[in-house]
Amino acid sequence: MARKVEKVTAKVGDATLQRRGTISFPTKYKKWQQECRNLGPSKIGGKVTLLAWLKKHGKPSSKPSRRNSPNTGLSGMSVTMGVIEGIISKRSNGIYFEEDVEAFEDILDDLEEYDNGGSLDPAMIPFTTFPTRDGKVIPDAEPTTIYGHYIDEYFEAKGWGGKGPTADAAREWLSETAGEANPPIKQAIFGGKLFAESLKDIVETAIKEINALGYILEVKTGRSPVALVNVPSFRSKLAGAVRSSLVDGNISVRQVQSKMNGVPFKIEGDKEKAFVAAYSKTQGVAGEFEAFEVNMSPANTKKVIETWMGTSRGVKERDIVKSWVDIVRV
Repeated sequence: MARKVEKVTAKVGDATLQRRGTISFPTKYKKWQQECRNLGPSKIGGKVTLLAWLKKHGKPSSKPSRRNSPNTGLSGMSVTMGVIEGIISKRSNGIYFEEDVEAFEDILDDLEEYDNGGSLDPAMIPFTTFPTRDGKVIPDAEPTTIYGHYIDEYFEAKGWGGKGPTADAAREWLSETAGEANPPIKQAIFGGKLFAESLKDIVETAIKEINALGYILEVKTGRSPVALVNVPSFRSKLAGAVRSSLVDGNISVRQVQSKMNGVPFKIEGDKEKAFVAAYSKTQGVAGEFEAFEVNMSPANTKKVIETWMGTSRGVKERDIVKSWVDIVRV
């Protein structure tokens, strides 16, 4: 069965953009959110879902044990998720901009801070525990510190487990060495057994998908299209249209107009993209501008022909006449 092609058309500036390419990262992000929401206390411990944990990441804590944390709430997963959700909401028409790619690249830089052994690294969160023997707490034993998660043999020995995961199930979530554990919150960000796709994977997908988009622009503007004569594909097509639209030795504007309107003109290179983007007021759209189409009036078509004739070598001056329909329209 043939794969269904997603068609996206949206108005930007003075152009209607027809998008080629698939964007899957918003759906992936929503799925990831739901997976985080489904991981509640019975599966990962604590009192809230993993999604709620993530929204608190990086914010100041009122707990005495976190009193000295340098986290201010100006960074962390709560901020990261807000940026992602803002982009998805703002680009509901399916057209993404270069500033969105830059924002996602900044997020990748931020994620590195969540894995570098600093205060935002979930594997650095300390918990106090005590040694056990045969499932019982050793009397008068000195406390030790574990990192990443708190459910261990001591937690079970105290009978605090309840309906949550066992110490055996939570073993890889904690470590006696700071920075080595892979707790659920870190798995959500970077991957692990709890997730088929991490947030980092989704952000990398977003960058790749946006940069791979292609567009055909249907330019609709009252501005003179004369400048488009400098675009090679437009100029070449115009030359052919003029030469094949001779009526009794004169050029029919009407015929040239019909041969130029609605025809895709290929855009090649960054200079041509920048030129067409400026002309159509679509600067900043991310991806490739593959082609553009115009919708010229008879008057603008006449101006384009005159410009082409005036800038083309070997073209003899001719009287440019219009059919009676063109005369009425102009």
